[in-house]
Amino acid sequence: MSPSAEVLLDRVSGVVRNHLPAGVTPSYFDAFMARQRPVLVSILSRHLAGRSASSPPAPFHDAQELPPEEWTAARRTRANLAAMELAASKAHESMTAADRRLLAGYSGWGGLSIDKVRGKFPEGFPVPEARGLIHEYYTPTRVALEVARVVKPLIPGLKDESGVVPALEPSAGIGRFLRATATPAFKCLRWTAVEWSALSSRMLRASMPHLDVFEGPFERWVRENAAEQGGQIRLILANPPYGARGAAVAEDPARAYREKAAYAYFLRRGLDLLAPGGLGVFLVPGGLLTGRAVKSLRLREKLLRRHHLSAAYRLPSRLFPGAMLVTDLLFFRARGGELDEVLPEDAFIAEGRYFEEFGEHILGTEVGKDAGDDDQTKKPRFGYQVEGEFTALPDLVERPLCTSCSLRSLAPAGKSEGKRRGLTRQIDAAEGLAPELAAAASLGSRVDRFLAAVAGGNSEEPVQLWGELHTALLAWTEAHGNPHVHRPLLRLLKTGHTGAERFLAAFTKPGQLIPGLRKKPVYTPRYTGGADDVLAQAELAWRQRRSLSLDGLHTFHQQQGGSLSREQLVPRLLRGGWFLDGDGWDQLVPKAHYLSGHLWPKYDRAAARANDGDVRAAAQAKRLLDVIQPAVYEDIDGVSPRQGWIPLDLVAGWMSEALNAGRELELVRQSGLVQTATADYEDIKDDWTLRPEGRWCIGWINHDKTVFRPRKRKDQNLDEIRIEHARRWEASFRAWIAIDDERRARVEHAYNRSFQGFVAPTFASEPLSIARWTDDGIKLHPHQAAGARRVLANRGGLVAFDVGVGKTYAALGILGRARQEGWVRRPVILVPNSIVWKWEADVRRVLPDYRVAVIGSRKKVMSRGKRRGQVTSETDTPAERARKWTAFQAGQFDVVLLTYTALGRTRMNEDALRRYADQTEAIRREVKLRQRNARGKKRISERQAAVLKEGVAAWIAEKLEIPEGWDYDPGIAWDELGIDLLIIDEAQNFKNLYMPEAREGGVPRFMGNAGEGSNRAWQLDFRCAAVRAHTGGAGIVLLSATPAKNSPLEFYNLVQFVDHDAWSRMGIRDPEQFIDRYLRIEIKPVVNTKMDVEERSAVVGFTNLHELRDVIFRYGEFKTAEDVGLKLPEPRVQVVEVDMDDAQDAKYDSYVGQIEAALESTRISDKAKILGLLARMALVAIHSELDEGHTWKTAAAGDVDPHSPKLDALAERVLANRGCGHIVFVDNIAAHVWVRRVLIEAGIPEKRIAVLNARTAKASADRQRIAREFNGDPASGLLPKYDVVIANAIAYEGIDLQKRTCAIHHLDLPWEPATLQQRNGRGVRQGNTLDVIEINYYFARRSQDGLRFNLIQGKLGWMTELLRSQSRDTNNPGAQMEMGPEELLLLISRDPEKTRQRLTAIRAKKQAEARAKAGEDASRLLRSINARFRKAERAIDPLDAKRLRLEAEERLGDLARVDPEAWPWLEQAMLVRERELLVPMTGAMPVYEGLKVGVPAKWNPERVEHAEFGRITGTSIGVREAGTAGWTLVDMDRVAALGVEPEHLALPWPDIDEPGVAADLESRIQRLYGDWKDLGWADASQAFVQRWWPRVAHRVVEKLASAGGWYARQQKVPVLVAGTLKVAGGDALRRGELLPPTEAGWRRFIELAPASDLKWTELAEAGEYWWNNKLPRDVLSAAQGAA
Repeated sequence: MSPSAEVLLDRVSGVVRNHLPAGVTPSYFDAFMARQRPVLVSILSRHLAGRSASSPPAPFHDAQELPPEEWTAARRTRANLAAMELAASKAHESMTAADRRLLAGYSGWGGLSIDKVRGKFPEGFPVPEARGLIHEYYTPTRVALEVARVVKPLIPGLKDESGVVPALEPSAGIGRFLRATATPAFKCLRWTAVEWSALSSRMLRASMPHLDVFEGPFERWVRENAAEQGGQIRLILANPPYGARGAAVAEDPARAYREKAAYAYFLRRGLDLLAPGGLGVFLVPGGLLTGRAVKSLRLREKLLRRHHLSAAYRLPSRLFPGAMLVTDLLFFRARGGELDEVLPEDAFIAEGRYFEEFGEHILGTEVGKDAGDDDQTKKPRFGYQVEGEFTALPDLVERPLCTSCSLRSLAPAGKSEGKRRGLTRQIDAAEGLAPELAAAASLGSRVDRFLAAVAGGNSEEPVQLWGELHTALLAWTEAHGNPHVHRPLLRLLKTGHTGAERFLAAFTKPGQLIPGLRKKPVYTPRYTGGADDVLAQAELAWRQRRSLSLDGLHTFHQQQGGSLSREQLVPRLLRGGWFLDGDGWDQLVPKAHYLSGHLWPKYDRAAARANDGDVRAAAQAKRLLDVIQPAVYEDIDGVSPRQGWIPLDLVAGWMSEALNAGRELELVRQSGLVQTATADYEDIKDDWTLRPEGRWCIGWINHDKTVFRPRKRKDQNLDEIRIEHARRWEASFRAWIAIDDERRARVEHAYNRSFQGFVAPTFASEPLSIARWTDDGIKLHPHQAAGARRVLANRGGLVAFDVGVGKTYAALGILGRARQEGWVRRPVILVPNSIVWKWEADVRRVLPDYRVAVIGSRKKVMSRGKRRGQVTSETDTPAERARKWTAFQAGQFDVVLLTYTALGRTRMNEDALRRYADQTEAIRREVKLRQRNARGKKRISERQAAVLKEGVAAWIAEKLEIPEGWDYDPGIAWDELGIDLLIIDEAQNFKNLYMPEAREGGVPRFMGNAGEGSNRAWQLDFRCAAVRAHTGGAGIVLLSATPAKNSPLEFYNLVQFVDHDAWSRMGIRDPEQFIDRYLRIEIKPVVNTKMDVEERSAVVGFTNLHELRDVIFRYGEFKTAEDVGLKLPEPRVQVVEVDMDDAQDAKYDSYVGQIEAALESTRISDKAKILGLLARMALVAIHSELDEGHTWKTAAAGDVDPHSPKLDALAERVLANRGCGHIVFVDNIAAHVWVRRVLIEAGIPEKRIAVLNARTAKASADRQRIAREFNGDPASGLLPKYDVVIANAIAYEGIDLQKRTCAIHHLDLPWEPATLQQRNGRGVRQGNTLDVIEINYYFARRSQDGLRFNLIQGKLGWMTELLRSQSRDTNNPGAQMEMGPEELLLLISRDPEKTRQRLTAIRAKKQAEARAKAGEDASRLLRSINARFRKAERAIDPLDAKRLRLEAEERLGDLARVDPEAWPWLEQAMLVRERELLVPMTGAMPVYEGLKVGVPAKWNPERVEHAEFGRITGTSIGVREAGTAGWTLVDMDRVAALGVEPEHLALPWPDIDEPGVAADLESRIQRLYGDWKDLGWADASQAFVQRWWPRVAHRVVEKLASAGGWYARQQKVPVLVAGTLKVAGGDALRRGELLPPTEAGWRRFIELAPASDLKWTELAEAGEYWWNNKLPRDVLSAAQGAA
């Protein structure tokens, strides 16, 4: 190796490492460089040698002599005959050098004529076979030599333990590759050559007599030798035949290799014989890499799963004499196992795009690229060619090989390889057997599979299978005893049942497990990287254990032959992107893991070590802060004493000062409530330490209106007074915090620790290995695998995939993997009754050997009536459920599917529930408030009396109550079942756990249903608590496409199921505090049930969404079809408008008149009818008789004409496309009858129409049967039975109708967009074979249909803002949908023009609101930027200052992208780098000290009012009018009220200012007596003070010095007396030099302070009095320390 090459490589790699492209990590690059270093050094050495040589290097062959294959046909023929004659007549040991040169001229008969020379062949010598004309295109000499050259540097790395490289040429021909490697550099190669042609093998032996040549087809050699040599070969060089395989195909017993094309077989079979890391070089037709045919795609996928394509080159077409053929030279590395799927980084190769990515590897010019497929295995193939002359191959630089990928082992060569698990037998079915025999037979199949996997070699599969199998086998023997004495099982064995045979083979005669099943198998992943590649070693070790210590890695490193010491490992790992962590600072963590999850604990550990001087730890702490980006005070919205995350002592401090007349308070939390330390909350009215306002405030904090009862006059509204108090308290608290740096810092710390510091990890989407998952059919998509990994890592979570995106199979993936990992043994899936049997079918489809119990339903076959023979379902009995639970508890089922209605029928341990309630602050708060409020009442309900007496126990009993007539499952207690995983399907059905309570202004409108929560939700919550108690806090998985429909409060409830402490850890201790934090509640006019407008609290929006987003992404995986690139049918929306008929018009007009009259009426009963009238109008728009209360029975009587315009339009569209499936949605079941009749009369056969409602399909099995018969299943021979399904709400969830649906028809509309989404999701989902699906909405003209549709679409917003944007707040669509009298009149209006105008006005209003919100967001962002720059100015640590400035600059970049029409203040905002800004929250202009503006007067636009802004103090700023010398402190609202626009900044400053100020100052000084502050300069700008102070200083001093008595004592003026700083007043001011009240004076004051004899308090008072500045705390200590 040339030292200069080493140096050059290190320099180049250093530069490249600092400029890595996107997606390439430093650790990946370092591993790549370590693996490729020998090759790269060799390349650079040759390059440097070439540069230094005086002449170019010698060509690879004699330029004067062409290689034989390039001779003319006549010369080739003569040379072939001469070589054959020599080989036939002369023994090889007597041949001379000239003879060998003659033999070397043999080039085979490819492209030559055999017939013309048939009589000239040597007698008794093999003659050319006919296939030689096709196959004998031997590798060109120059290609063979170039392959040898580029492979040469790799040979040392291919040697086995003995220093030899076992090599194979499976289609040796005449030995071109073998000759090319016949040099000393290749002396370690031990060749095996295989050649079918008798002539070629004879010529090969003659020219290379030392060679081991197998004469016969490669298939035969494999059959005879693969078992011994498979996995031992280190190098293959091959140019296989390109035609069909012929008769030899049957000689290889492995059916998995039954490829039709010979080159495909040679390639796959040859590569699979390589040892891990072995090199295979193949020259093959070009179609393999780029062909678009399905066979090419499949072949590439097979190859890439087992082998890594290191490089490929496309060679010129004319390389082979007589053949215009494009060929590719491929370099493969054997992986040593099989991937579940092609790696993402190999996807472009699998797709046939290798040469699009590596265009420089095409060694010529492409011609005819547009002529069609470039597949060179097809004929004719002359459309596409590569023109050019082959001269050399580029130096080989291999693509990086994944060294830590999860691989399955390949079956040993020579054994049956049709399945990946090795040799297994067909096991007889278990159907029809008794339960214990069926279980044994099923387990027998699993035993057989496990033992076959063990026999298959070094594989992870036995480890994956063992845990569940071992547990199940022991459970069987525990229930049934020794299987060898189980008579029914032995009888089954005698029948030859293989399942029974394999089951018994798992046990010894005494009934013990055989040794191979007693202990868990051991699997150690094979490491194939370099001995000193510590990055690859660390990645492999981390993947295996998910934890890694320095000692553990060093031990593993030494086991791999590594030479590095423990100390040498660390810097390499840190450079490669690894971090140190752990209490002992000896744990290694990769970057992706270290910089995600909970970051504060990692930061605290790093910071602690950094404080001890650890430089690396300091760098890690800084990196963590860069990721966390701690909030500054200005970032934090909603700072309030009501917020539970605010430190309680801060709230107590504020209350003491502001509300309790300075009397110190101590506040504590007890039973979920805030109270004083001196009295229990029940006795708060008697607490002598509290003044009344303090007591009211505590009631307000606790959301307890009985305590929060401020005094009022009779004519006042109590809630209005409450609201006014609350606003005042919150403003007071924020101001109290803002004025003190220490308080601000504590709020920042509390906030950051509660809401910042968690980064949701990203999870790999590579295939999830689940051993018991089916091999056939359904595989988890990448997004499902990633989602499953998130839930598995958290041991619980929320899978929120949109309808059709695959949450069911993702959940089953979670289940299968969790059982395989061993932390789940008793899983239950809770599902709606209607789809329990669909779930059962899905489980069996993907986990076919799972033992499944359905509890809550059982199948039955109808024995009479029209449905005789059909399979349906019914509720099972308590005794049946108890038996199934008992079997589950005994381990006889792998999973239970539990219906909703069966959930509450298992008893709960009440002691455990009491413990749970006692640990839940929200429950304790609710019970405590109930007890307190009941205690003061004279008359209370029976329920209140029970809670008052028994407290939590009565509350639990109330929630556990089951419906009358229900029985508990006998002998079953949920707590004792050992459930360790509970998956809840359609979890949104349990969202009503905690419900909102009344507060100031009542229960807020537009929040959702008010009340006490549903008992069904509490039943689930209690059972989730039992699961979490059993698992240590884990084990709850929620599934929902629509986890929250109405408001974020629903997320509060759902997250509680998964992690009970999720919110309380953030300081959100009950749902009311959640509402405070995330719902924006305002008092606004709303319409009550009387249709009157009243002032009520209402949820007008949702706020702090960024915090909420972090929480739900911590637990949830949210995916849409668009997110995952799922190809779904394109929903093509069609609005079908029809005119109502006369009967409909008449009724519609009648209802319009009734609503108008009700709106004008003063009677409450009239107004209460309005909503019912609206519902009737919607029915009439479908059919004129639908409002008459028709039932299924009366509609079926046939007395009503079924036709209506909507139904006729529907029939017309169905008839227009009869060859596919149609779904018709309408909720009213009478309409179902009429729709069916209209369709039949239109020509749709009755037997092709199904109706799906609670009348026609009561049971789950019936609904699934209808869905199955609509979809059809051609694979199993089931043709579609129905073309049309008419459905209502029972089809919204869990009913898949997608396979052939071409249209969905909506005859009516739901109110919820989520419901509309569920409807459309029946057909727009995976599995639909069509590209387009029509979504038809049927609207009656001049009806409410169109406007109602627009309102529904408007409700889609808040969830999108939460999940798909970075917005901090959004509007509440529920509030936006409120309909007052005006909106109702619009809704019922039959005037299209009025409707259009109203909709235009609504759109304009929304646009204005959007602009205003953009301005407010920009202002909030600028406040955050301003705070960071100012904090950076004050920072002591330069690294902190740098971080803050970088964060501010990043946000400035975001600010620059704001629409200038919404916020035109970017130019002013950019000043924030140098000066402090005051930023109004409304989007108004930011202001700063020294800014001068001119604003037209509101009372007279012709007059301009000029103002100058002064000093900023907290959230206020000084301001003066032009011509005056007095400064007034104004808040941000006053600043915003000025109404400054950009053009106002350009107005000239008036000339009257100078004389006006002078005159005003004169007047003020004359009035000045004793108090400097009376001058009004405390809030003045520095420029103003610096300008005017020198003019007035002597007069001001004289006025102050003239004061005496009390005034003199109040003065705290800094003066210099004999060079020493003093604080004086009165006459003493004349004896010293006053420091000016300017910035320069303040700096001089700070400099002189340490040398003075003044105390800190004296200095602080002077700074406050003279400059209105706060003195730094360390101003004296810093000086003393320096001294």
